[in-house]
Amino acid sequence: MDHSGELLWHDHRIHAAKSGAPRGTPRNSLLRTYRIPLGVGSRRGAIAGDLYWVGPTGSSASWQLFALPPATLLLLLLFYDTVRRGRRRERQPA
Repeated sequence: MDHSGELLWHDHRIHAAKSGAPRGTPRNSLLRTYRIPLGVGSRRGAIAGDLYWVGPTGSSASWQLFALPPATLLLLLLFYDTVRRGRRRERQPA
């Protein structure tokens, strides 16, 4: 911790695993309630909350939409270069 007064940490009690909610869990379902005790000096407190499953948030294909144009351009440039080199070899005397 630095002198900013902020403290960051990752706590597995307040998020779902990568796999998400168990199979068959309906959207907007309460997965668990959590209470994480903490203390600062002699002061005691807690972080409390509820963890809800809201369902998938986006399409897994979104990154593909951004990757497709550059990949297509790269393939076209490689094809053009291959054709150009082939024509250059044909013109050279043997």
